Amino acid sequence: MASLFIISPGKTHTYELGVSTTIGSSQEADIYLELPDLESVEARIDREGSNYLLSDVTGRGLIRVDRKPVQRHLLKEGDKIELGGSFLIFTSESKRVTPPRMQEPYPQPPPLAPAPTKETQEPSYQLAEAAPVPKRARPRPCIYCGRQILKGSARCPHCGELLGEEARKKAEEEAGPWSLLTDRAMATRGVKLAVMVRWVREGRIDRNSTVRGPSTRFQWRYAAETPVLSKYLGLCPHCQSPVAEKDVFCAACKGDLDGKGRIPPEKVAQVKKKVPKRRGKKRLVLLVSLLLIVGVVAMGYTGLWRYLFPAAQERWVEEKVNAVTLRFKVVVGPEHFGREQALLKQAAGASARGDFQDAITIYEGLMATYPDTDFAAEVSVLLQRTRGWQRARRRINLADNFRRNNMHAQALLIYQELKATYPDYPLMNKLNQRIADTRRALGTENQP
Repeated sequence: MASLFIISPGKTHTYELGVSTTIGSSQEADIYLELPDLESVEARIDREGSNYLLSDVTGRGLIRVDRKPVQRHLLKEGDKIELGGSFLIFTSESKRVTPPRMQEPYPQPPPLAPAPTKETQEPSYQLAEAAPVPKRARPRPCIYCGRQILKGSARCPHCGELLGEEARKKAEEEAGPWSLLTDRAMATRGVKLAVMVRWVREGRIDRNSTVRGPSTRFQWRYAAETPVLSKYLGLCPHCQSPVAEKDVFCAACKGDLDGKGRIPPEKVAQVKKKVPKRRGKKRLVLLVSLLLIVGVVAMGYTGLWRYLFPAAQERWVEEKVNAVTLRFKVVVGPEHFGREQALLKQAAGASARGDFQDAITIYEGLMATYPDTDFAAEVSVLLQRTRGWQRARRRINLADNFRRNNMHAQALLIYQELKATYPDYPLMNKLNQRIADTRRALGTENQP
């Protein structure tokens, strides 16, 4: 009776075929394979006389016989069925198929020395010492496939790799990211692309060989479908058209043979023709001109020119203190005029920047230095006006809080009241800006 030798992850066993045998991932199937990619019943083997017919029940094309996808196949002696991640070997007779054993058996110990007799026994009544029994060689893992082998073996009986010192040095020189799946369902040691190309030319790799490497994202693929490697087989990995080893793109499908995602020069030229010429210089000049115009208008509207042009600010401050300095020169005398004039200019500059508390401190110090004089009366007027500006600044902060809370109508009332009460407010340009922004917000929010 025919049977299947099943090699699945973690176990191997033999199953004798009946009239109809089902294979799948369900425990109700005759041959249960614990693989997530399979259906409950993926394949079926029917006996027709002395022959056995393999059928793909689902039609998904996951069944391969000798690395070729099949839908229906008449099984022959030694056929290797690949299904998911398992292998099933068909035998026409009911005999057990075992994996290849190690070629070097354990060494047998030498025979023991014969026991001493009465004739050979010495008077000391001591037995003759037997010859030492050598210990059995301990198994060790293969450095390439990890299977157990005897220590000192020249070749691994499982993967077939040489284990000598020269072979190891050569393996280190040829080490790389590419691997080949052998007929024993085992991956070879990682090698460089040059070694894979050499194996192609030696005939060890054909179009149906299973390989993996960087161009396959380290996933198993057929060599004919592997970028970089397939062109050494004379095939395009995309359309299977004939190509040469020196080609970079396929002449039929224009695909990249090295898997780098490059675009053929013909397609690049077509794309460049479709892209219109950009008039970047003209647009850049227009944009810069517009930004300059907007910047000039903004400086004139917000008063930023005072900070950018200190000379103009100094003239503005000087006009504010001229009236006081002339009368102050007569009262205190020319010897104190320079120092006090500098203090007045400093106070006027602080008021112009909005630092009203600094100006108030300077004015109070001047009044305390020159009490009961006409100069003190003039400074008192400046002090009262500066205190009024300070109160106005506090009211402006209150109105700003109203604006942040979307109470634009109340904020607008405060701004307009301050503008009417303090027409000489130093930061009038900023107050006008606040009024304009508040009116704009009321217009967008449709508030009265």
